[in-house]
Amino acid sequence: KAPVPETVTIDLSKYFQKDLTVTGDYPYSGGSYTIALKENVVAVNSTDAEQSEPAADAYDATATATYAAGEYGVKSFAGELTLKVGSHDYRVWELNPNNETGYDSSEYWINFYVSRLDNGSLTVTASKPADGNEWMPMGDDDHIVFRNSVFTGYRYIPTDPTPSKPALNTDDHYAYVVGYPDGTVRPNGSITRAE
Repeated sequence: KAPVPETVTIDLSKYFQKDLTVTGDYPYSGGSYTIALKENVVAVNSTDAEQSEPAADAYDATATATYAAGEYGVKSFAGELTLKVGSHDYRVWELNPNNETGYDSSEYWINFYVSRLDNGSLTVTASKPADGNEWMPMGDDDHIVFRNSVFTGYRYIPTDPTPSKPALNTDDHYAYVVGYPDGTVRPNGSITRAE
């Protein structure tokens, strides 16, 4: 007789996605984005003070979406989470270790309900909060999506792309052209401080 499993490992890419938008004139150099999951014993509608961010070693799981140079759009977060039989409420947020702009600062909730089938195997049902304190089951194509926007910068394009000799600035150099009131220019003459 096969042993009865006590835990089940779920693939987090089925539930969480990253949607990255890139704007600007330069190509995106690539990067990795990570979400953290922490099981909470606090109710979904509790205060922020009760939900302070735990230390990194206190995360129950993390998952990462990696973009190569030039890539953007939707990708799944890769990671796993091992659960026992029962109901598990998780708080999920995106880690931003350098406090950079453009990260998704939203916090999401998800419930994983692990139950045992008649044949002894374990099955998982995922739900997310709906109106009030109700939970809505998630379908196969239903994901929690973290959205980011990255700005790569603008490229300077001169208004006249053809190089030319600098033009004479007539405002500053007018006195050199007209000269003195008597009509002379005197290029080798001495000048006073006022002149």
